[in-house]
Amino acid sequence: MADHGTLTQDRRPAVGTVRRPGRRAELIRSIRATPLLYLMIAVVMAWAVLFHFIPIWGISFAFRRFNLVSGFWSADWVGFKYFAQFLSDPFAFRIIRNTILLGFWSIVFTFPAPIVFALLLNEIASSAFKRSIQTLTYLPHFVSTVVIVGIIFQLFEWERGIATDIIELFTGERRDVFIDPRWFRPLYVVSSIWQELGWGTIIYLAALAGVNAELYEAARVDGAGRWQQALHVTVPALIPTITILFILNTRNLVQIGFEKAFLLQNPGTYETGDIIATYVYRRGIEGLQFSYATAIGLLNSVMAFAIVLCTHKIVQRLRGEGLW
Repeated sequence: MADHGTLTQDRRPAVGTVRRPGRRAELIRSIRATPLLYLMIAVVMAWAVLFHFIPIWGISFAFRRFNLVSGFWSADWVGFKYFAQFLSDPFAFRIIRNTILLGFWSIVFTFPAPIVFALLLNEIASSAFKRSIQTLTYLPHFVSTVVIVGIIFQLFEWERGIATDIIELFTGERRDVFIDPRWFRPLYVVSSIWQELGWGTIIYLAALAGVNAELYEAARVDGAGRWQQALHVTVPALIPTITILFILNTRNLVQIGFEKAFLLQNPGTYETGDIIATYVYRRGIEGLQFSYATAIGLLNSVMAFAIVLCTHKIVQRLRGEGLW
């Protein structure tokens, strides 16, 4: 009996110790407590796996001679044949130039616009008026790109377009801007500013909401006016957010959205409007050259990744901080 009692006593947990449940038990308890939260996470993870991770295997199309008849597994490996074919393509220089120029002007005008607008909204004293303006400006972000382009076509319609009437009033000439290559970039950039201005402003207003009010009090005590307060308090508070967003947006130098460019362009505007994304669509989907289109798309992604890395390195060297 003594041995049995000793054995039983040895199996008891030491005084002051608490048995913690295992990780699996904690996870099960957490799922039971908040099932809807885990359901939302599961949906997002399933979407990411289905549309972002599983398609990664399709990158191998760029290195294989793929066609619909023979299938994927019987496609022969050709190495970097399609990359060399693209670099020797007579249209390669034109589409790369158009992509970079359109991306450059988009960054130059579209990126700073929300910053300036956020600074202006921050100076409005009436919160109701500020919320109204903000709501009106970020609504276009939720409008379909097809609808946005449809509005552009209505405004610049040849016979009854209001914008066409204004152009004729100032220039004395009625122009069809949709067949003029010189108008493609202005239409794209200006419509992008209108569509994304309010949505981008939300991020900067959120950053400004975290600025300590005592900084403005100290600036006023020192005799700083509204302009000096904005210059020496508000703008420095936005610098970290501006830095991060600028690094992430530099990829748009070569990765421009397909939908708007495709809907706005026509054979008459290919000289300035044909970009990598639309060229990949024509060669891959319409021309059924899947391997060639995949090689161009992969090269475009590598270029965007390299641009982001270089921009991050430059910003990190100038400011001493970056994304990581």
